[in-house]
Amino acid sequence: MVATVQEEGLRLVPSRKSGTGYKCVVYNSAFGARPFNVQVRGETGKTVRLGAFTTAAEAALAQLDDELGGLRARTREAEAERVRAVAAR
Repeated sequence: MVATVQEEGLRLVPSRKSGTGYKCVVYNSAFGARPFNVQVRGETGKTVRLGAFTTAAEAALAQLDDELGGLRARTREAEAERVRAVAAR
């Protein structure tokens, strides 16, 4: 999986603070077979859990996908705003 991510030119976000080595990825042995969880801050500032994963790399990929999804949405909105501004002239 990590090799595929690198082939696509993406890079999982490392973290020195996290024991898993990845940003927003936490380990919790209580989750059994899927002990790696992704926790991010939602738009309201509250913690949002994106899911439980078998490996830290899978969880980091989910975090990256969430981050890029937000970036894509903001980019689409900015483009739509630009088109509206041009159309209003």
